[in-house]
Amino acid sequence: MPKMYWQIHNAGLINQVMSVELGCCISFLEKQQINFFDYSNKSYGNIFVPPVKTMATPEMRASGKPNVFDLLDIPSEIDYRLNDVAPQTDYVRHENIIQLYYKHGDQNNHEHSFSEGRGRLSLSKHSDNYFHTNCFSFYSRFIFNRPKELDIVLNKLKFKEQYVRFAERVSSQLKQFSAIHFRLTDHTMNYHATSESRLKYYNQAKERYHKIIFSTDDVQLIRSEFKDDCLFIDEIILHHFRDEFLSLEFHDDVVLGLISLLILSESDYFIGTPGSTFSSYIHRLRLQKNKAECFLFMDSSHNEHFTQSGPFSWNGFDCHIAAKNWWREWPESRLDI
Repeated sequence: MPKMYWQIHNAGLINQVMSVELGCCISFLEKQQINFFDYSNKSYGNIFVPPVKTMATPEMRASGKPNVFDLLDIPSEIDYRLNDVAPQTDYVRHENIIQLYYKHGDQNNHEHSFSEGRGRLSLSKHSDNYFHTNCFSFYSRFIFNRPKELDIVLNKLKFKEQYVRFAERVSSQLKQFSAIHFRLTDHTMNYHATSESRLKYYNQAKERYHKIIFSTDDVQLIRSEFKDDCLFIDEIILHHFRDEFLSLEFHDDVVLGLISLLILSESDYFIGTPGSTFSSYIHRLRLQKNKAECFLFMDSSHNEHFTQSGPFSWNGFDCHIAAKNWWREWPESRLDI
C-alpha cells in the first residue's frame, strides 16, 4: 500500500496548522498513511512577527519550544507517523500543491468554477507520494466535493484542550468586546496600512462595542495613535492571567500568540488584516461558532469587499489563483456536522 510523505510548510504556526490539516485531509480521503517529516527541528515561527518582546518574561524564555504536534490533537481516524527525514523509497514527488486542487469523487458540477484554472492534484496508486514544497492551503478552497465524513474528522482536529479552555476562561471574563488585528511590521505593503485607515476601522469597531482589544506586532505605534484607549490581548493575558498562562505545558511566545488568537475568536466583532493567516484562522473559528459578520477585513489592493460572480465565494475576488488558497479563509470552511 503506497504511503504519503509530507513536508510541513516552513512558516508560522497557523501556516503549519494549515499544512497539517491539508495532509490529514488527503490522507483520509486516499486512505493512505501519512508520514509528516522535518517537523522536529523547525524554527517554529511566531504568529506575531516579531513577537512583542516587551512582554517576554523569564518564565516564557525558559519554556520549551513546542512543535505543531505538541499543540494539536490529531483525530484517531488519521493514520499518521512523525519522521525526521525524507522518504528513502521510490516515490512520486509533488511540489507547489498550493497551485492545485484535490477532487473527491466523480461529481463535477461547478468544478470549473471551483478550480478557476488550477490543475488537479493526482496521486500515484502504486508508489509512495512525496509532498515536498508549499504543502499548505486552506482546505475550504483545496478540497472539491468535500464529504461530510471528512468534515466530521476536521472537527476533531483542534488545538489541545488545555489551551482552548484557558482562552475560554479569559474571554468569559472580558465579556462583550470588539477586536482588531493590525499586522504591521512585515505586512504593510499588503493592505492600506495608514493611520487614517486604522482610525476608520477603530471607529467602526467602537460603534459595535465600546471595549476594543488589539492584537498587533507594533504596540508602540498603535499606542501612540489611540493613546489611553488601548487594550492589548497579550498584555491582558500576562498582566491578569499570568500564573495560569505560565502553568500551561508550553508557555512561550508562540503559545502566547495562539492563546491570543483563541481569545479573539470569541470576540463579538472582529476586523482582520488581509493576507494574514492569523486573522483568517480567527475568521474560520468565528464562523464555526456561528458568530455574526465573520469575514471583516481592512481594505487592500485586492478589494476585500468584492462582488461574488459565481457559485463559490472566491469567484470574482481579484487575486492570483494560488494566493487565494492562503490570502484569506472562505465561507466554504464551515463544517457540515
